[in-house]
Amino acid sequence: MTCCEAEAMSSGTGVMPIRQVQDNGTSRFGTLTRKTIAEGLFDVALLMSNASQLNAILAAGSGAKFYSIILGFLITSIVLQLIVGGVLLAIATLEIKQDSGRKLHSTLNTVAVGLIGFITAVNIFITAFGVNVTNSAIGNNTL
Repeated sequence: MTCCEAEAMSSGTGVMPIRQVQDNGTSRFGTLTRKTIAEGLFDVALLMSNASQLNAILAAGSGAKFYSIILGFLITSIVLQLIVGGVLLAIATLEIKQDSGRKLHSTLNTVAVGLIGFITAVNIFITAFGVNVTNSAIGNNTL
């Protein structure tokens, strides 16, 4: 009988307690690193998507439906993504050993989350208005 089984039997519940796992920090670091890399790839994919949509709407010209609205949303989204990238870079390089560093870190993190939420909303509107460009509008270029 293991110590955990003995503890479960003595408690009368028959439920074994969860084992405490020693964490040397490597598993958390690995998880955070993978999460950061995945988020970075999603950010790059969104930036590339917005750049492609910008190219399509500019190729379609001012005669396209909702041209100025979509153009404004795309430029806003791209600029905000670049700002968020700068904020995240500042967060990554910030020393948080002192209280002032923790406060700044928390503030920048809140700003980044707010901007990401706004970028998401802008991209929902971009999708709602749509960037529909036919081959004739871009000179029948094929890949």
